[in-house]
Formats: sequence, structure tokens, C-alpha cells
Amino acid sequence: MIILKHLTVEHFRLLREIDLHFPQRGSILFQGPNEAGKSALLESIYFALYGTPIASDHGKSSIDDLVLYG
Repeated sequence: MIILKHLTVEHFRLLREIDLHFPQRGSILFQGPNEAGKSALLESIYFALYGTPIASDHGKSSIDDLVLYG
């Protein structure tokens, strides 16, 4: 089992700078309007754990599609 304690995301998809500390117990809810970055946040966790992007509907994403440069 993987237990996340802290997550920092910078320049991943539409996320610029996110710094989260997770509670030791209980559930976590990601809530927000469309295009707020909820899926991008979950995809960043997947990418950090497995080193590969989640395949999109249009084929496999590349790192250049995920990371924002500049």
C-alpha cells in the first residue's frame, strides 16, 4: 500500500505550483469546477510513481505533452 504524505507538483499539464500535505487518516476529496486540474493532479501522482504518463484517448501521451517548459 502506498501512503502519500506530501505532494509537490510544478509545471505539470495545467498545474503551475501545487503543494499538498495529506492527513494521516481519513479520505481525500478533490473537488473543483471543470478544467480546474483534478485529473491532472491524479495523473501527476501516477507519473511520479510509475514514470510513464497515462495513455490518453488519442494514443499515448509524451513527456512534452505533460511538462510545461519556460
